[in-house]
Amino acid sequence: MNSVNETYFQHLLRAAGFGWRMITSALACIAHATFPAAFEHTGSNTIRRLYESMVTHRVVNDDPKAS
Repeated sequence: MNSVNETYFQHLLRAAGFGWRMITSALACIAHATFPAAFEHTGSNTIRRLYESMVTHRVVNDDPKAS
């Protein structure tokens, strides 16, 4: 977890949180497929927030020796 500057447990909680958000968003997308007026923006909003959290606002250690 050196490459993302997190301990094992920090990484566990962060990754589990991402997974939970993806699961709940997938369920919303399935509901949207059935009822188009429901959850119209949930999938795209979740993807945008996850991308911002994972890529845009994360400081990554680029040192190849840190791995």
